[in-house]
Amino acid sequence: FPSKRKGQAKPTAVYKFVKEHGKTKRIKIGEAIRHVRSASSFDYALNKAVEKIVLAPADGYFDQMIHTMPEIKDVGRRAFHGVSSHSFRRSMAMYMFYTLKWDAAVCMGVTGHKSLDAFYQYIDYKTDGLAEMMQAI
Repeated sequence: FPSKRKGQAKPTAVYKFVKEHGKTKRIKIGEAIRHVRSASSFDYALNKAVEKIVLAPADGYFDQMIHTMPEIKDVGRRAFHGVSSHSFRRSMAMYMFYTLKWDAAVCMGVTGHKSLDAFYQYIDYKTDGLAEMMQAI
């Protein structure tokens, strides 16, 4: 999702947060032109797109597309409820690791995890030999 202000990019305020006397203050430090959406704006746009998919009239297009996806064809449009940028991130991490067989360290570079333990928890990795595997590393 590109920025809402595609053709007319206007500067938006940039703030830093400072703790003072136990309270957090927001201080404006400048302006920047944003070419992509913020995380919250992205989630808002994604929710609107999902809403359109779920509520679209039964014209056959969405249902035909869904029918070609074996993972969700039995669930139908209900599969899109609860979709978020975080669910995409987690699904991507699991797809890279389990399906594409990418190395955990490479996946961690994409997801931003700092430790193998945190990454393995994130993708629900369970194995009897996990402790031995981690000791070998």
